[in-house]
Amino acid sequence: MIRVENLHKYFGRLHVLRGITNHVAQGEVVCVIGPSGSGKSTFLRCLNLLEEPSEGRIFFDEVEVTDHRAIDVNEVRAEIGMVFQRFNLFPHLTALQNISLAPMLVRGLSREEAEARAYELLYELAHRPAWVEIPAAGLRQILAERAKTGSMV
Repeated sequence: MIRVENLHKYFGRLHVLRGITNHVAQGEVVCVIGPSGSGKSTFLRCLNLLEEPSEGRIFFDEVEVTDHRAIDVNEVRAEIGMVFQRFNLFPHLTALQNISLAPMLVRGLSREEAEARAYELLYELAHRPAWVEIPAAGLRQILAERAKTGSMV
């Protein structure tokens, strides 16, 4: 569950986020849409603590993450999946390798555990396990979304 209360973000005198208040229930899927320059990416970066909000509070599962004294920022980020506008998968790795990498590095899963879960996600995505051998360049957006929604990161 995500709850945002009166979120503001300033860059100098530029007031980018103006009092955003929102609630996202567990399992709910939300899209943030708007014109270029309206603060969508800034809002998402604040949620993941890649940007520090100027004012307001953000809660994940009733824990205030904007209170840096009470949380480990890296632990919070490990629980949040995001796909950026320019999703940067490794073009020299296969789909399987790209999806397996974060669970091994962030969660400490063994290669076998991470690859087993990645195979499940890829099979669910394509119903064709042969896709795991396709280079990532051709599947970039699909895999980025699958990795995020499959709780792999």
